[in-house]
Amino acid sequence: MEKFIQKNSGINKIIGAESEKQESDLLGFFAKEINNTNDKTKEFERVELKKSPETRKLISDIIKNMGEFLLQYGVKAVNVSPDNIAMLDYSKLTDEQKEEIKKENNQGGYYPWRQKIIANIDITKKSSAELTEIIAHELIHLNSFQSLQTTSKDDREMVLQRAKSKELAYLKRRRIGLSIKDKENKELGVFIDEATTSELTARFCDFFFSKNETLKEAAEKKKKFIEENVPPQKKAEAQNDILEVKTKQQESGEYKTEIISYSYPKWREALNIIIDELFERNKDKFSSREEIFNLFADAHFSGKLLPLARLLEKSYSKGFFRFLSEISKKERS
Repeated sequence: MEKFIQKNSGINKIIGAESEKQESDLLGFFAKEINNTNDKTKEFERVELKKSPETRKLISDIIKNMGEFLLQYGVKAVNVSPDNIAMLDYSKLTDEQKEEIKKENNQGGYYPWRQKIIANIDITKKSSAELTEIIAHELIHLNSFQSLQTTSKDDREMVLQRAKSKELAYLKRRRIGLSIKDKENKELGVFIDEATTSELTARFCDFFFSKNETLKEAAEKKKKFIEENVPPQKKAEAQNDILEVKTKQQESGEYKTEIISYSYPKWREALNIIIDELFERNKDKFSSREEIFNLFADAHFSGKLLPLARLLEKSYSKGFFRFLSEISKKERS
């Protein structure tokens, strides 16, 4: 794994730039954008939730610990602040916006053009643990390998004007992590990208919860629940699958326990089945299944797909990596 991947914004590369100077100028724009915390998400200004001092401190701690966490994957985290993260007041969203969030299960989003993270959060229902997962998940997207490509005026997602020459550059997304846009502007690899991101998020939360005073209680409650309710052979799996255990008193006076899982549980389950099978088929080359997962993580952060693709196609069949990329093929705005 390359030591260390470092960049000044979420964007690693501009494909099709006319010169190194043009690519440098365009990358510089996004570096300025991520540092321009005074230019808040104006399109969300009406519905942006003001962060309490406690929430701001939690977000600061997430950012700080994410930097430490990502070092084990060869990544120096992009420098962000709590002002790069906008929390939307769910009560102020329109019914249409709420329905879209529900339909897409879109609790958070990373916006590469603005270099911002949005948390679509119903503050009356979400806990500090759930907010942590949303923000950590999007920070991992932000720190993943990302490329844009120059394109035509009619195919653009964004247009930038160079300060001195006033030259226009038309851009669209190419890669974010393990997802890639094809020639038809369909996004390939959503499953493998989101499953890998969610796996990384679960590892981060295990790393972070025991270190943060706000979340220690949630970590201890989860540990106690697993010890008392989960068979020994399933404890490690439960630890990896469960984000939080909530206990609420009902109107009847009885208490109800609710188990909150990490995002994309079905996709994560499928990814873990693939990792287990890859390890079983390649024990002569790998000493642990974590080494297999690290190939997914390295491709996610470095953009180097070939080692992962070769292993998948050797272990299954030719074209298997393409198959994994296409099973979640979808339109993305």
